[in-house]
Amino acid sequence: MNSYKLKIYIDTIDKTDRIITDSFSITDEIDENPSMCNFELNVYAGETYSPSIGSNVIIYFNEDVFYSGKIVMLDNVGDRFSERISVTCKDNTVLLDNILITKRYSDTTINDIITDIIADARFGGAITDTNVNADVEITSVTFNTISTTKCIQKLADAVGYSWYIDEDNDIHFFISNSDLSPFNLNNTDDNYIEDSLDYNLDLSQLKNYIRVKGGEKTSVSTKSYNTLSDGVTLNYNTVFKYSSTPTVTVNGSSKTVGTEYLSEEDDYDCFWSFTEQKIRFKVEPPIDDEIIFTGYPLTPITVLVSDSTSIETYGLYEFTLENKSVRSTDEARQLGQAQLTAYSEPILELSFKTYKTGLKSGQNISVNTRGISDTYLIQNVTLNTLATSLDTDVYITPIFTVTCSNTKNNSLNSFLQGLLLKDSLTSDIGDDTSLDFINLDKNDIIITENIVKTELDLVGVLAPYYPSDLTTDTKRVGQLDNSLKYS
Repeated sequence: MNSYKLKIYIDTIDKTDRIITDSFSITDEIDENPSMCNFELNVYAGETYSPSIGSNVIIYFNEDVFYSGKIVMLDNVGDRFSERISVTCKDNTVLLDNILITKRYSDTTINDIITDIIADARFGGAITDTNVNADVEITSVTFNTISTTKCIQKLADAVGYSWYIDEDNDIHFFISNSDLSPFNLNNTDDNYIEDSLDYNLDLSQLKNYIRVKGGEKTSVSTKSYNTLSDGVTLNYNTVFKYSSTPTVTVNGSSKTVGTEYLSEEDDYDCFWSFTEQKIRFKVEPPIDDEIIFTGYPLTPITVLVSDSTSIETYGLYEFTLENKSVRSTDEARQLGQAQLTAYSEPILELSFKTYKTGLKSGQNISVNTRGISDTYLIQNVTLNTLATSLDTDVYITPIFTVTCSNTKNNSLNSFLQGLLLKDSLTSDIGDDTSLDFINLDKNDIIITENIVKTELDLVGVLAPYYPSDLTTDTKRVGQLDNSLKYS
């Protein structure tokens, strides 16, 4: 067991002497789930010190930065004899949560997308992408006013990658089996507490036959619809949902086609409505004349991917994934393959405890003990304080509880977040849809008004009357003085 000198700085001020070490813990979760740090501070008698929401927190182990983030919650948990403040911190993911992105990218790599996102002036250059390693081309992706955290997670889900932001504000984005742990587990090295190892097999998230339902794509060939005029009808259904203005002929004669509600009425023979899938004629075509609509229709994207080995071994596990932001067959296939890679095998969940530092969520750790021989993805690392010693400085002996699985595992927290964000992540946003940028400026606005008062000799009238100009017209509705009636 190793002890580490602990230092905690709040807004660059050393507050290590106030910490209640037994309360100190850090929970590191994979991907978009932030690493959370919790501890309690003593408030000494006669002092009024209290940290503030949003304060920066940096935690050092032996002079090296171990954790950094911001205070997101404070709670006074003491009493009149011993006042204490419970502090909850969120890691640098908070910097990504605060900025909403409204952008569309096509035919570019994830490397370039992340670089472009963090170049946004609102980040002030605070975020870097030194460890983003994803030279994977994305056909199309749209971020419809969602947090940067969700943008990066959407990219990770699309290609089956993992990611996190470290204590130096640098984003790590990598293939799920490429970030290796600093040590492994076996029967000879003393890298874990032997009786703490536990594991189980889980089939609940198995998926080996996946149907991906995306948005719509433009057909490569035209489609025509023929009908006969009844001599009365002005509006005709096009049957197909055309991606652009179709051509229209009546009895072999071409007609000019405008856009419904946008084009000038006098400039065209008929008008096309994309949303209503109809053509409206200004004048009824003659009875029994043949009407032909021709154009490139939109067709729904549906892709099937399967893993025959998994199906043969475990049986058929079907799953349908709907994502309306998918705009090409290649993108849908890529998304389906990423799901197969992650979920075509049963999830083996494994947990253990260790005294050694260095393990992070998203790392791969090799396990070769107790009949287990495989590589596992670290899902969660929780640090607690096993022992404390005081000299001139504060020293703690940490113990780490580590949870792993052979693939990404959807925690309950991730599942609930997914439900809340379902609409924003899968909304139907096409290439012809404009993205609105709205700026709300809360600066004070000062309005100055000069009022000039002009004296007028008013004349009362006994009939209803509306002055033509309040500054020049002297007539106003008057009232008969009844007080003289009986005098």
